[in-house]
Amino acid sequence: MIYKQCSAHGCTKIVAEGIKYCPQCTNRHNDKEKERYREYSRRRRQDNERKKYQDFYSSDEWINLSEARKIHFFGMCVICWLRDRVVNSIYTHHIEETDKRPDLMLDEDNLIPLCPKCHTKVHKMYNSSDKDEREMKKILVETIIKFDKEYY
Repeated sequence: MIYKQCSAHGCTKIVAEGIKYCPQCTNRHNDKEKERYREYSRRRRQDNERKKYQDFYSSDEWINLSEARKIHFFGMCVICWLRDRVVNSIYTHHIEETDKRPDLMLDEDNLIPLCPKCHTKVHKMYNSSDKDEREMKKILVETIIKFDKEYY
């Protein structure tokens, strides 16, 4: 087994390769991430327009649908699956974004599970140009169709 130093600044503990932090630093990192998200959420709730969306993403209806879509795709990021990699999905992404198509907010066919890396890449493409956004949406829809054909 290969070992390396914990990735936390100043920590000298040794962890197995592939593990980022030692248990103590993992707890600290998770606490910081939770606090960072709480602050992010608080700022978003101050803006009335963003508050509407924040409330939606905190609703039981959204949480249940999001989890159901992740289960449908076996908890995998579908873009990574397309590349023959198995990576857990964290996000459930709206293909047609909610600010442009609020009628599709709870449409399961408009949702795709993504890992953080792919989620960031998808949003970069969406924000790049209209052409890139259209192309990315096409890729996402085709990926869902391919996945469903293979497994359902």
